[in-house]
Amino acid sequence: SITGLKLDDGSTIDCDALVIACGPWTGAAKSWFPTKVGKAIPQMLGVKYHSILIQSPRVLNQAVFFSGHGDPEVYPRPDGDAYITGFPDPAVVVTESPGNEEIRPDVVSRLVDATKKVSSELGPIPPHTEQSCYLPTTNDGIPVIGEIPGVKGAYIGGGHGCWGILNGPAT
Repeated sequence: SITGLKLDDGSTIDCDALVIACGPWTGAAKSWFPTKVGKAIPQMLGVKYHSILIQSPRVLNQAVFFSGHGDPEVYPRPDGDAYITGFPDPAVVVTESPGNEEIRPDVVSRLVDATKKVSSELGPIPPHTEQSCYLPTTNDGIPVIGEIPGVKGAYIGGGHGCWGILNGPAT
């Protein structure tokens, strides 16, 4: 059963429960447990999305989902930014480190081009931020939530895909 966590610096934190919620990097937790238990932790996959941020000339108040031109999605933010994403990669085992995800200029260019095609208001404005991230998913698309077999007090929660920003904290 879980009694505490040993940190990289050698210190420990006493606890009686552990929730592993590492998104697409959840599979790394396999090595935190004895082999038999580690095998019960599913391999999580990641779907890579690129995004751009454009400062809108006015604060927008509706998210917009386009069909065609790469199916871009535009999410307004209260600070006037428009978060624009689309063109997802296929699901893969993620090998990039958290915070060091590669940003591919060709995908950013496709997002900029799609924005020009679908929005006369945002299209002419160059993005001030280019980024990428992974949405965690499983082989069957169903999130993994529950106790890790063989370790009392150890739980796992992940694989929510695009719904993780909403359902992750609830899990």
